[in-house]
Amino acid sequence: MRFMERVTSAIRYRKRIYFGELLLAALFCLTSLALWSLRHANANMRQGFLNRLEMLTTNGQTTSSRVVQAVKAGYASLDGRYVATWWLAVAITLLLSLGFGWWSAHNRRAESETYLILGKSPFDVAAQYVVESLLVFVGAFLFVGLVTFLLSDSLNHLLMTQSRNALTAEFSSTVSSSTATQSLKALFEHKLTEFTGPGLFFPGPPPNAPQPSHQLYGFVPTLLTGCGTIILGQGTAALAELSLLRRQLLHTASSTDQVNS
Repeated sequence: MRFMERVTSAIRYRKRIYFGELLLAALFCLTSLALWSLRHANANMRQGFLNRLEMLTTNGQTTSSRVVQAVKAGYASLDGRYVATWWLAVAITLLLSLGFGWWSAHNRRAESETYLILGKSPFDVAAQYVVESLLVFVGAFLFVGLVTFLLSDSLNHLLMTQSRNALTAEFSSTVSSSTATQSLKALFEHKLTEFTGPGLFFPGPPPNAPQPSHQLYGFVPTLLTGCGTIILGQGTAALAELSLLRRQLLHTASSTDQVNS
């Protein structure tokens, strides 16, 4: 009980610092949710493309055309890019957590010395500092979750548009428009379908049409990863700094005893 009282009191006392951490945590949550949702949209469109391709495929040569392979490669490349960007965001968050953990323990030296002199271990003190940041992160996560829920339709339309644009750019960089036109003509020859050429590569409603309602994805990985970076980053840095401070205090106390004796 007293532990949580110290935690909440510290957050209130350093509200400006923790407000800055709140904004960074919210930015990480938004980035993570957007990337997970983009991956999900990309996977859905890829599966839709493969399903529609089967409807048009009459022989093995059709599925191995340059355009079809370019589209498949585009989907795979985008997914890899989203994954790499997510891991980059995690790495940056971990580095920031390391820096904040060291700065927090160093900047709160007087408070830390008091706790250590009173008999608390470096682990106990570091745990308090980490729990403070965890509460701030959970608060940012809940706030972002509420905002994204209220704006889910607009955010979904924005992410779907971004996914289409990214795939179009990836596709255009490898296949010329003339090659794409010829391939589409061969695919749709003597076939009656409810979709046109763009509908094959980008399954789903057109960009300007109403989009189906979808939720954002990645809430659990975002929460667990965010908490993990705080525990690992801030916990490690704070524990190292507090352990060094404790050794300094013990050395000072030992030197004082030798002088007095």
